[in-house]
This record gives sequence, structure tokens and C-alpha cells, in this order.
Amino acid sequence: MYETLLALVATYSMELLLIILGVQLLLIIGLWGNGLALRRVVSRFRRLLATPQGSLEELLLQLGADLAAVRGCLEGLEARQLALERSSKGCLQRVALVRFNAFHNTGGELSFALALLDQQGSGLVISTIYGREETRTYAKAVTRGKSKHNLSAEEQAAIRQALESKKLPAAAGKDQRLQE
Repeated sequence: MYETLLALVATYSMELLLIILGVQLLLIIGLWGNGLALRRVVSRFRRLLATPQGSLEELLLQLGADLAAVRGCLEGLEARQLALERSSKGCLQRVALVRFNAFHNTGGELSFALALLDQQGSGLVISTIYGREETRTYAKAVTRGKSKHNLSAEEQAAIRQALESKKLPAAAGKDQRLQE
């Protein structure tokens, strides 16, 4: 069998040599094409790494540091927001005005009841009764929507409207902000 193979190689040696040379030529052309493709990839990679601000690695490190600084500022703002929310609970947040005619012989609804309440419904109601001869003003304390003083129907209406009024919206919580 070995002798037969040697006889075939000796007989077709030129053809075998040409086939081997052809295969090698195809491999060289393939390697040359791969080299060109590799040069293009390397060129693109270098352009990617070389930014006007420096290398991509430097840029990513700077962005990471900037992100950490922004997170620190955000945490500070959240702490300030919570402090402001706590301190604003006692501020006036619910206001309502009811105008009315106190007497049958007056017009223009010049009398009024003004409710000024905080988040819990505490504050005061101011009433002004307008008459042709005189005007009187009253202030009554309100605690959680109630007063220890007798309230007129208009004062009660002003307090009820103030309590039903939309309070100031609470700021978005941390979880809401991160989802957006």
C-alpha cells in the first residue's frame, strides 16, 4: 500500500505540487484579507479610545467620579427636602375665603370669613362683619379644624373649605425619582 502511494505521488507529483501551491496561495490571500480587517478594527478601537478629553479609560473614570459627586449632592438635597417638609408642617397651607352679606340692608358681600390653616388643620379664622355704621373684625383660634369659640356658619364654611382644599403636594420620594 505504501509503495502504491509512492508510485501515485511520483506519477502525479507536478499536479500535487500545483494543488499545494494553490492552497497556499489561497491561505496567503485569506491571511492578507484578515490583516486588512484587523487593521481596520485596530484603527476604530484607537479612535474609540482616543477622545478629545483623553483616553476612554480616563473619560470613564472621570464620569464615575462625577457620578459619585452628583450622588453626594442628591443625598444632601434629599436631607434638606426632608428638613423643609418637617418644618413646613406648621406653615399655612390651607386657605379659604367666604364672602357674605352680614345684614339685609347691605350688599356687595363686604363681610368675610378667612380661614388660615396648617397641614393639620390648625391656625385661625378671621371674620370681618361690615355694617353701614361700623366694621368689626374677629380672630378665633382653630385646632385640628375645631375652635373652642362659637363659630358662625360662614366661619365654619371657611374652615371646611380650607380643610377640603388641596394641600401642597409632597415631593417625590427617592424610589419614585429613581424609576423615572
